[in-house]
Amino acid sequence: MSILQINNESIKVSTDTPLNEAAEQLGVPFGCESGICQVCQVEVLEGKELLNELTEEESDLALEDNQRLCCQMKIKKEGTVLIEIK
Repeated sequence: MSILQINNESIKVSTDTPLNEAAEQLGVPFGCESGICQVCQVEVLEGKELLNELTEEESDLALEDNQRLCCQMKIKKEGTVLIEIK
């Protein structure tokens, strides 16, 4: 199990599962959930090394180094990931 923390609220998540449901419970807005609408853009403040690599959808965007689309993220290693809603 890993911990996803968003804006001072946290939830336990299973490793290697999409973060959509957990993140939505913590206030991340979602639109399409496939990386097209970019509504779920977040900034990874801590734990970037615990996440999956950028997906093709994310690579096609002009995201800054710590920015990700929450719908495309999975925690690959146990630990704590701290993100902030953009």
